[in-house]
Amino acid sequence: MRQFGDGQRRLKLGGIAIALFGFLVTRFAVALVYEFDGSITQFVATGAIPLVLGLGLAIFGVALAVSTYSRLTVRTIALWCLLGAGGMGGVAAFSLYATGESPGEIGSGMETMVTNVILGGAVAGSLIGIQSARNERHRKRLAYAADRATVITRILRHDVLNAVTIVRGYAGLLRDGESSAKSTDAIIAESSRIEHAIENVEYLTADADAERRETVELGSVLEREIEAARARYESATIRVKGGYPSEGRVVGTERLATVFGHLLENAVEHGSTTPGPPETTVDVSIVDGPETLCVRIVDDGPGIGEEHRSRLQQRSLPTYDDPTAGFGLTISRLLVDRIGGRIDAPTDVADADGAVIEVTLRRANASGGDQSTNLQYGVPGWELGVAGGCAIIAGITMGIFLEALAGSVPIIGALYGVQNAAVGWTTHLFHSVIFGVIFAALLAQPTLERYRNLTGTMGIAVAFGVFLWLVAAGVVMPVWLSLLGIETAIPNLTAPSLVGHVIWGAMLGGCYATATDSLSRRLGGPGSVRSVAERV
Repeated sequence: MRQFGDGQRRLKLGGIAIALFGFLVTRFAVALVYEFDGSITQFVATGAIPLVLGLGLAIFGVALAVSTYSRLTVRTIALWCLLGAGGMGGVAAFSLYATGESPGEIGSGMETMVTNVILGGAVAGSLIGIQSARNERHRKRLAYAADRATVITRILRHDVLNAVTIVRGYAGLLRDGESSAKSTDAIIAESSRIEHAIENVEYLTADADAERRETVELGSVLEREIEAARARYESATIRVKGGYPSEGRVVGTERLATVFGHLLENAVEHGSTTPGPPETTVDVSIVDGPETLCVRIVDDGPGIGEEHRSRLQQRSLPTYDDPTAGFGLTISRLLVDRIGGRIDAPTDVADADGAVIEVTLRRANASGGDQSTNLQYGVPGWELGVAGGCAIIAGITMGIFLEALAGSVPIIGALYGVQNAAVGWTTHLFHSVIFGVIFAALLAQPTLERYRNLTGTMGIAVAFGVFLWLVAAGVVMPVWLSLLGIETAIPNLTAPSLVGHVIWGAMLGGCYATATDSLSRRLGGPGSVRSVAERV
């Protein structure tokens, strides 16, 4: 089975790279500002902007890492982010070189400026990367539309016009009194050909954005199409090897049956090398993967030519008409592309003498129902935004409780080199948003789909909050402070901190469940919310 799409690995490393860069630069910038002038006034004047930008860049990186965006998109944004930072860093280094200052002669103020310039370059680079990724996505949509229009034109020109010409010719014979069963049969056959072509055109002209993606039971669809192919091609042998999977639900549309109908028809008709009714043997099997199901169709014919295989792998069309190859494979490829699947023609399949076609589809979530929220692996952008907003609310609630009870919020700023209330609150909310985004990614796991209701979401969020109390607040934070020279007990597990994290979890879970459910209802379900968000 081929490596599948951009969603095979859920965590995008490009996002992690952006997050780590943003955090490290922020930590350095904030420490420099504090070293330069410890007053809160000076910090607000010179340190607040890099703090917010840097932490925002880190949050942005984490969100990209767990989002539904493809690895290619995230990689593009990360590359531009690092290029922006490197470019501005190079400009700053050249400026310092031009002034004749050595690195050891640079004061804190100049170091702060250089750090802020690099951070600004990273932010600007990220914005350029976002626009670049959007342009690439738009280019792919235009290419898909162009391919679709090309196939439609070729179907109309070859299948429809040729059939019309044949019908007109035989109709003329009938008009002239030259009636025969051959003429009638030919007109009926060509009428069926026209009808089949119009159906193909209908499939291709359907609005891909408006077409609803849903859970499809792969075994049932395959079984129906295989039985239909057996009835149509009685002389062919179509075998199912290994049976159908017990958990065979995939993300698809009503057009998925059309895909397998075309592929089975291709396998039978193009796999036969003898005149007359096709006597091809076709084997159908399903390869079970952790996140995908792959349908493999193998015939005993001459196989797929290298030119056709190359075009399929490159997702391209020939620049000329080749009706002898049929349009079924191209139509199937375009339809599967719509649902985030993939069609391949591998050459390294054992015990396969003829053509091999593999259709790889994404598994649907375990909970059943409309699976439109699982079209891409990760968390949709609109849900990440909801998670971030709810995390800020939860962070404020938790911070007010901890500040009133123990006055411990300012010490959080010490993690970044500045122990005061402004930095403490800013970094506390930054941590809250980071963990809120991670919570949204955790809740998106298929094994937890059944708990996506108010009670279940709050329960998971509270458990997550207790976990953060044990690990992040109890161990990571005191170790971090100890490395900075601040004496702290390890582990540092206090009752106020536990209560604060429980409050945070309850607020986050309740807000997140309520907000996502409200948005879904208002816009007509998760699929509609997501569709609107993706168009924006």
